[in-house]
Parts: sequence; C-alpha cells; structure tokens
Amino acid sequence: PWDFTRRSMRTKAWKLIETTEPDIIIGSPPCKMFSILQNLGKKTDTEERRQAMKRAISHIEFCMKIYKHQIEKGRFFMHEHPVAASSWNLDCVRQILAMKDVTTVTTDMCMHGLVAHDSLGTNPAQKRTKLMTNSVEIAHELCLKCDGMHHHARLLRGQARLAERWPDEFCRAICRGI
Repeated sequence: PWDFTRRSMRTKAWKLIETTEPDIIIGSPPCKMFSILQNLGKKTDTEERRQAMKRAISHIEFCMKIYKHQIEKGRFFMHEHPVAASSWNLDCVRQILAMKDVTTVTTDMCMHGLVAHDSLGTNPAQKRTKLMTNSVEIAHELCLKCDGMHHHARLLRGQARLAERWPDEFCRAICRGI
C-alpha cells in the first residue's frame, strides 16, 4: 500500500508517475480518521489522535498534488472517499474540486455488489460513496443510487472493513469509464 506520509513512498510515487505517465490515477486513501462513525465517542483531543489526523491529512494532500499534476498534464484521476467523510472539507480537496472539468458523483455500493452479514443473512450494504474525477465517462458509469428494492445490512461491529475492498462490479464500472 502507498503510505504517502512516508517521504520514500512519495518519492517512489513521483518517479513512477513521471516515468510511466499514466492516463489515469485512482486514489482511495484510508478514511478512518475522516469517518464520522469511526470517531463517534472517541476522545478527539489526545496527542495520539492529533498526530494520526496530521498524517491522514498529509496523505490526502499528497493525493491532491498527484491529481493536480494529472489535470495539468491533460490526464485523468478518480478519488474515492465515503460521502460523509470530513476530508471533503479540506482546503486541498476543495481546490481540486474548483478546477475546470472536475466533478463529483455519489454512488451507493449496494448497487455495485457490496454485501455484508446481518441477522437476516447476507444482504447488500449501501455504503454511500463520493467520487471526484475529471472523467465524464467514469462519473457516468459510477453514478448509481440505490433503487430501494432490497434490505441493507449495516456495516457495524467490524463489518465496515468489508467496504475497504471494492466489489468487482464497481471495478468493472471504472474500467468501462476508462
């Protein structure tokens, strides 16, 4: 995994980007520190949490530098984070959002095949997700909202980690957009 809080990883990423000139870069940084659910009832003013938040913001800031680079080179990017993540309010993210041709879409992962287990068995898990991209085609492919035709399993008691891995159909939708 790319840990952009580490200088060696940032250097490695820039070298890779400069040598391969990828048509698209897809980012899905860790969302734990920006998650409302993850942070409920936790002490928010401890030194450990302040340092963890500082590292999380540093990671997001580097992702935004990469996306800006992609835009400036006429190439594409896609960024994924939960719709309610506080990271969407960071200045660095807002700056990318303000750039020409950058848009956001919201999707419900249940429509892409995300499932979880609850008292009723295995059921779709909604996990409302926000995506930022400068690709109209990717935005079009991923802009799926829940049709309300199923029961949602809740991502509680450790099941939220199931949403850390994208469902195959979500990946196929990204590929169709590309």
